[in-house]
Amino acid sequence: MSSSGNAPQAGQVQPAAQAAAPEASFFASLGKMLRGNIRDYGMYIALAAIWIFFTIATKGLFITPRNISNLLNQTGYIAVIAVA
Repeated sequence: MSSSGNAPQAGQVQPAAQAAAPEASFFASLGKMLRGNIRDYGMYIALAAIWIFFTIATKGLFITPRNISNLLNQTGYIAVIAVA
């Protein structure tokens, strides 16, 4: 059987540069998408920043299952009012 291109044969290890290329490509495309649509994702980025801030400020107590459940219950009423 003949092999084509740079495909590794069975038992061969890929070089680190080839293995890291998909990861770098992912972050490059993610950065490009965010720069192009920053207004669309601005609220999600702000929400993530708030979560990270309060998680660090409360030493992890903010992201407990009980607190997330309470937050969802409290915001449910606001969501219904906003939709209606």
